[in-house]
Amino acid sequence: MGLQPGDEHVISYEIGVLRMALTFFPTDTSLDLTFLENTRQKRLFYLLEHGSDEDADDEPSFDVVISANSRDREDRFLQVAIPLTRGLLGKRVLVIRSGWNEGKPLPCDLETLRTQITIGSGTDWPDSDVFEAAGFPVARASYEGLWRMLEAGRFDGLNRGIQEVEAELARERASGRSFSIEGSVLFSYRQDYFLYVRKDNRALHDKLETALQAAYDSGTFMENFRSDPGNEFALALLNDPDRCEIDLHNPNVSNAISTIGPDYWE
Repeated sequence: MGLQPGDEHVISYEIGVLRMALTFFPTDTSLDLTFLENTRQKRLFYLLEHGSDEDADDEPSFDVVISANSRDREDRFLQVAIPLTRGLLGKRVLVIRSGWNEGKPLPCDLETLRTQITIGSGTDWPDSDVFEAAGFPVARASYEGLWRMLEAGRFDGLNRGIQEVEAELARERASGRSFSIEGSVLFSYRQDYFLYVRKDNRALHDKLETALQAAYDSGTFMENFRSDPGNEFALALLNDPDRCEIDLHNPNVSNAISTIGPDYWE
């Protein structure tokens, strides 16, 4: 599996889901993690699609990527149609500098809110398109750069999935940065992490889909989902009665995502 720098922390739960799925393969199968330094998502998908460049003999190859859904990725790759976080990735909160806005709640109104804040988001994250389509000013940068920009006040809030934010804040606090979760607003749209393989690798796609469905059927998927600390934290945020949920339209959502049944979403 191909990974960007830091992915082993950001998507540690999702990597665990893939490892779990492999236990349902008919034969023993191991997962090798391939780390690509200084590689953005666009490059990661290029390497998945085409393999290494002709003039880069030492560039590693891999056959699966975990990433958020987009129409482009669906068109270019085979997407395993089982969302890995049951839609939690599309539930977003803002990470802010401690003391930002004097702790005042944000307006629970999209029309007003998008005129008051600038949102930080990844250079090639599908989430960036969602917030821009909703009318927010969006500051795009690399994952590592976003945390530095937030600290410097280059934007107001960094959008993060509710299942990943707790671990990220613990890491940032350990490095001496003072960030917190904005306490009043939660953004919601249809999105999740999926497994992607090359178009010509139908055999692997089918094995992965069958294995994930077997994990669901056995109860293993939901047991693993509920026992994950990040997901427990996320569900508490999601069910917080004092938090305003603002629905956003995802311009990248496809018919394939729309037809995934309710049993696979929170």
